[in-house]
Amino acid sequence: MNGHQLRACAEHEAAHAIVALHHRVPVYDIHLRSNGTGYTTRSAHCARPVSAAITAAGDLWQREYGTVPYIDLACDDLRTMEREHGFGSLWSAERDARRILVQRRSAILALADRLMTERTIRLALPPAA
Repeated sequence: MNGHQLRACAEHEAAHAIVALHHRVPVYDIHLRSNGTGYTTRSAHCARPVSAAITAAGDLWQREYGTVPYIDLACDDLRTMEREHGFGSLWSAERDARRILVQRRSAILALADRLMTERTIRLALPPAA
């Protein structure tokens, strides 16, 4: 596995999580798999513009602020964006996400560092069904 791909994925998932937490959306856990893929589990209960910003954050971070060369890890994110929000929401979602990513850069990098070491970070328990 390429170390750049693991790092890109760690930063990608950290960006999703930090934008969610900025908007007070509970993040339950973040996972980085050894094959260079990962995912972030969060509450689905948030306003559509907030959800769109969270979805946009991972790829936006990688394209504009990432510390390793860009790797396209956004296939599922873009499918989610189109299905849940339509591509018209992408521009305003990216503006919101960009503002947060710039403000919270050090938090994203610190969370990505931790994810590189721990591979799974549990932040909160999901509510009981």
